[in-house]
Amino acid sequence: MNCVPLAGVFVMVGIYGGMRSDWTMAVAMAAMSGFSVVGSIVGRLIQRKSHEKEAKENEAAYAAALDQKRAELEHLRQEQQRIRTNTDPDLATLLARASSRDPRLWERRPEDADFLNVRLGIGNLPSTVVVSAPHPDMPDPCLCVAPQLFRLADDIGADVTGNRSRTKPKNA
Repeated sequence: MNCVPLAGVFVMVGIYGGMRSDWTMAVAMAAMSGFSVVGSIVGRLIQRKSHEKEAKENEAAYAAALDQKRAELEHLRQEQQRIRTNTDPDLATLLARASSRDPRLWERRPEDADFLNVRLGIGNLPSTVVVSAPHPDMPDPCLCVAPQLFRLADDIGADVTGNRSRTKPKNA
């Protein structure tokens, strides 16, 4: 495409030089037109390199932003897991609290939403941090080691079944 204007310039130079019989002006016109074409080609190459550099910088900035969000989400997941574990401790922690008469042993009242909740073990629970997965193949975040609760206030009875080594308390 860049050759069409250049060919047109040479045709004009030939016509101008042939009509006037003065080729000095025609050669100067051809040189200026050639510089114009070369300048536009060089400008396009520089523009392309600049665009590629900007695209790489944008990709790097986006990747850094994703890494920062991942770190924030991981911190929130760990904090939520810590809070859930502290709120619903394991049997060994509860026994230690009872033995030392820890005041936290009596921190739940009948009007509390978690009154008479009993920890049955650990398992996967959905995170309360609201995150929408950007891609359908990307899983929603979950707490993979969270206390599993049984609400005695609402339920009349419960059975725990399964392999004895997996259903008995770890310290028993």
